[in-house]
Amino acid sequence: VVVVVVIIIIIIIIIIIIIIIIIIIIIIIIIIVVDAVVVVIAIILFLSVVAIIDLVSSLPSFVI
Repeated sequence: VVVVVVIIIIIIIIIIIIIIIIIIIIIIIIIIVVDAVVVVIAIILFLSVVAIIDLVSSLPSFVI
């Protein structure tokens, strides 16, 4: 009876560990995806700022 209880407890612990590992992997994937999205947004913002600065700096030449 004791052996059966110990085996059940071990199985439960293993299942809990597997669930925790899966949750950690999901969190890491989410972080990677979010990080990639943030980088893309940052690049787009940087490019748009550069484009705006380029336009603003070329305005006086149009006026002249």
